Amino acid sequence: TVLVLRCLLDDGKHAYFLDLECRDSKLIGAFAAMAADVVIRFEHGARDELSVLRTVLAEWRELLRTGDVGMDGNKVVGLFAELHVLGALLDRNPLAEEWWTASAGTPQDFRNTNGAIEVKATLAGDASVIRVHGADQLWAPSDGSLSLGFFRLGRVPGGGVTLPDLVHSLEERVDDRERFQTKLRDAGYHRRHADRYSRVGFELIETRWYEVVDGFPRLGLDAPRGVTGVDYYLDLVAAKDYETAMERAIEGFLP
Repeated sequence: TVLVLRCLLDDGKHAYFLDLECRDSKLIGAFAAMAADVVIRFEHGARDELSVLRTVLAEWRELLRTGDVGMDGNKVVGLFAELHVLGALLDRNPLAEEWWTASAGTPQDFRNTNGAIEVKATLAGDASVIRVHGADQLWAPSDGSLSLGFFRLGRVPGGGVTLPDLVHSLEERVDDRERFQTKLRDAGYHRRHADRYSRVGFELIETRWYEVVDGFPRLGLDAPRGVTGVDYYLDLVAAKDYETAMERAIEGFLP
């Protein structure tokens, strides 16, 4: 695929336009999907045409180079739960998308001046064991609180709410759609895989919320010298005494 800048003389005036060309017939299918990706981004309010085209081209070249097939099941479930929480936050503050910081590399999925929220999810039938990424993930920011949301989802083939359904509903609600879409891509969600993600929907089976305070079962922050990274598993049965209501966790997070 090549990007060509052309100049057109129209009624005595010069107008510039961009021309996308596919020069390999074996890639026609991928090219059509890429072109649709470009159109969708323009329809959703993208303003800098050249920047959008360059971004989409770079993403698709990376796709073809790596053979990317999209997120695995665990990542889909995790992202679905994060977006569910984002929806609850948007119910209370239309600017809440700013607080979804997982793609920026923060220890927790949501951060603001009041503290943090970490979201974990699993499928029905699985134990309530979560994987904790990093020694600091279950430690509150120095100037705020930390809540942990745990979601158990059920798969509903051909029904329920799909990940693309949830994404679309949030796109209509966030204050900055372009920024939200960038965060989605950074999280691993790309529209080119939407058909695959649409095959199975989800229903919410169980939700639990926890206040992560002193005494909560977790590893300490002081790792031995030479230890540069820690992942560990936690059975939330051991955290029963720290359960709280979702409303309390959400309200405590709001500035």
